Amino acid sequence: MYLLNNSGQSGGVFITNWRKRDVGGRPSGTDGIQRANVAEIAVEDASYKHRPKILKRYSSVVVSLPFYLSLAARFGLMIGSGDLAILSGRDCPYFDQRKWPITLYGGCDPMKKRSVSHLFLALFGGLMLVATLIMVVSSLSSSVQARPPEPSVKHIHIPNVPVSNKHSPLPPPDYHSICTQDSAGASLCLRIYTGTVRSTYIISNPGGVSGFNDYNLANFRQRLLNQSSTALEIEVTTHRYLDTYAPYPVNTGALPSDVQPYLLSEPGWIQSDNPQIVAQAQELVSSATRQAEAVDAIVAWVRGNIRYEGGHPSDALSVFNNQAGVCAGFSALTAALLRAAGIPAQYHVGCVAKWGDGWGWVVGDGGGWHAWNELYYPDVGWVALDPQVSTNYLDAGHILAGFDQCGEEGTVITRMNHQADDGYLYDLRTLYTNSTWGSLWVANIPAWDRHPLRIPSSPGIMLPITNPVGNLVLRIENLSCGGQDWQIRTEASWLTPTVITGNSAGTAWFTVNASGMYTGFYTSPMTLYATSSPWWWEWAISRTVTANLWLVDKVHRVYLPIAAKED
Repeated sequence: MYLLNNSGQSGGVFITNWRKRDVGGRPSGTDGIQRANVAEIAVEDASYKHRPKILKRYSSVVVSLPFYLSLAARFGLMIGSGDLAILSGRDCPYFDQRKWPITLYGGCDPMKKRSVSHLFLALFGGLMLVATLIMVVSSLSSSVQARPPEPSVKHIHIPNVPVSNKHSPLPPPDYHSICTQDSAGASLCLRIYTGTVRSTYIISNPGGVSGFNDYNLANFRQRLLNQSSTALEIEVTTHRYLDTYAPYPVNTGALPSDVQPYLLSEPGWIQSDNPQIVAQAQELVSSATRQAEAVDAIVAWVRGNIRYEGGHPSDALSVFNNQAGVCAGFSALTAALLRAAGIPAQYHVGCVAKWGDGWGWVVGDGGGWHAWNELYYPDVGWVALDPQVSTNYLDAGHILAGFDQCGEEGTVITRMNHQADDGYLYDLRTLYTNSTWGSLWVANIPAWDRHPLRIPSSPGIMLPITNPVGNLVLRIENLSCGGQDWQIRTEASWLTPTVITGNSAGTAWFTVNASGMYTGFYTSPMTLYATSSPWWWEWAISRTVTANLWLVDKVHRVYLPIAAKED
């Protein structure tokens, strides 16, 4: 415990450590000073006796927040008393040199043997105190800011942002819109994502907001959090993955009765029975064995071949023949191709907000009407996609089913909070080298391995222990957007060379030499890289497989006869 003492003399304030107490709590011994006008400062330093010797020597600068807080208190008391000096203990008659080498004292001669090292240590201690307090305050501030405010049941705070102009149901092209085309001649790249995206919006209009409803799909959810007479607070959550195992072709006869109508043609609008559209759809899905594979093939063709361009009819056949249209045309043609391929699909109109998950559609803060699609998977249900942006998922900038005031004068949509996983996995090049758009964002299908680096999943070789030498031959291909070159590396002592590279699809030949090894089963990892990026780069596309080696006493080969079937 410390004592703040003023003897009544000019500048007679000092601090000393009064540590000894008897059982009754009264001071004992002569550590302290028995004078009048003594006030106790209740700052206990119980850890003093447990400090290492060097910390006892310089205990006034120990990096401890409680210690520096107590030191700050003493500084304040000293400053308030008048004359303040930092002196060596041996110059002060009322200082216990056994406990503190530095004291704050105003009654000693400030010119006697001042210690520069003590002054430096005190200054260093003060700086450490300031730095510690800054870090604590910063940490507390960041933790408060990172937590989004809970919506108020009684009132929604409407941000003060400019009111947008009224937009037409199908807005004109905007330079930053996903509806506008990239420069012609781009190669369309599929970018595979996973993870979850969640955004919170406030939708306001002085005349009120109506027509909004909760909406749930297989990997999309929107819900109302709060509302007032002039505003809504909503949350949109989307998953950039789809847990489907649905095979292709779809067993249309087993589909629910309320889904069957979305296989039919709609004359003059979604002409899924038109021979041109049927032929194109069948060509696109000819090699598909999964429904998700067929869906991705159709949407990629639409994005890679159709220009965003106004002035054309929006029915599916017109868009197909003109190779151009707006968002309504993109969605009508996508629905027609999906239906022609035996996949239930519908045309959907809703509202889009500003910058959904970083790739959203911009039509102003008021939002705007937009068209996209929903399709049906027998094992998961309805799934939304936007053929101008994404396939098998929809970004969090879409408000499904919209609301009555979307795009109207006075409507303001403000994103209040946004959370997104860093879910990029890899990219895949397509056949569309003259696309009007560079990228299509694609939901990951965990059950579908479509990694761009193709290699046997479990390469291996069996050798006799009497002659443990052979060749391991691997077929390798790089289908990423960056290039076709590749590099494979291994650290197995029984494989040479350890690094093989290629500029295009081809084979990698490894020599296997297990001389000196015993019979048994051996494994070693092999990592394949797309070397369009440095193989050691953290984000380089890569995949690892396991090479297997069986060393046995003897390898038995069996030759089976081939019998020709007679007609």
